[in-house]
Formats: sequence, structure tokens, C-alpha cells
Amino acid sequence: MHAKPAELSGGQMQRVAIARALINDPKVLLCDEATSALDPRITKEILQLLQKVHDELGITIVVVTHQMEVVKQLCERVAFLKHGVVLAEGKPEELFVHPSDDIKKFLGEEGTSLPNEGVNIQLFFTEDSNEPVVSEMARDLDVDFSICWAKLEDFRANVYGSLIINIENKDKFKVLEYLDAKNVKWEVL
Repeated sequence: MHAKPAELSGGQMQRVAIARALINDPKVLLCDEATSALDPRITKEILQLLQKVHDELGITIVVVTHQMEVVKQLCERVAFLKHGVVLAEGKPEELFVHPSDDIKKFLGEEGTSLPNEGVNIQLFFTEDSNEPVVSEMARDLDVDFSICWAKLEDFRANVYGSLIINIENKDKFKVLEYLDAKNVKWEVL
């Protein structure tokens, strides 16, 4: 309260900016790069503050950011923009876990090297599931497979992800049938 603006840390300046924006009792709070140039601990605190503002005051928060972790932790919906064009829009957990080719390119995730032999299948885990589907599948079907790639991501305290496995051609249909029976989303690559 008694410090001059130049004496405030980046986190303190962001808190003051948020407080200043809330004075007029807005229905929407626009946050443009609200966590840029902040260390990870302060970023987490600012995100918690914004979540508290949303939860307690019912204010819609629109976030503009290049930091994908901010999107995953704070946003309920996301739109990816490139040159003013919407590439995709939806729930962050769906768009990050099962990205389109445009989003993969946008995020710099294209070009995963996979085996040329056998069948590569990507499994998507976006629902709450504590079931060990992959290990059960190996046992139940007596199928060997290789894990080629995996990604787990934290979305507002929920962990979702995807996994690419490689199986022999002869096992393809029974594996896909098994995955369907377990309600696992999949894609043959």
C-alpha cells in the first residue's frame, strides 16, 4: 500500500492490476498475458487468484496467452488463433490430448517418429478412469506391444493423456475390438 509502483514485484503489479480491473464490478475480465515474465510459483498464485475471482464473483475471464500451461490450468474453453483465424475451439483437455494436425503444428508437436512395421494405435484418455486398460488388454488378449510415445497432462487437477502403442498386424482387430468394449477412444496412425 505504501510502495511506489516501481518498487513492486511483477506478481504484486499483477495483483494490483487485477484489483484495479475489479473496482468497476465487470461481468468480464480480460487478462492479456497475465502471467508472462512471472516465475512459476507466482504464476501459480496468479492463476489461483483468477480462479477465485471466477468462482466467488462469477466473473467470466477471457485469457490471452502463449503459455499453454495457463490454458490447461485455468480455462474451461479454448480457441486457438493463428493470423486471426480460429484453428480450433473446445475444451482444453480434448484439444490438447487429441489435437488436430493444425493444433499439433501450432503446438510444435508434429512429426512423432513411429515404427514402420506393425500397427501404431493412439489411445486417448480424457475421462476419469482408474482402470488399467493397457495392462489388462495385454493379459486378456495375450498380446505383446511396444509403447512408442506417451503424454500425460494436468488439467485443473485432472490428469489426461494419450499413448501410442505398436502391435503386430495379426492382433489389430482383436485389440481395436477390446478398446471399443472398454470405451477407450483410439486412432490407427
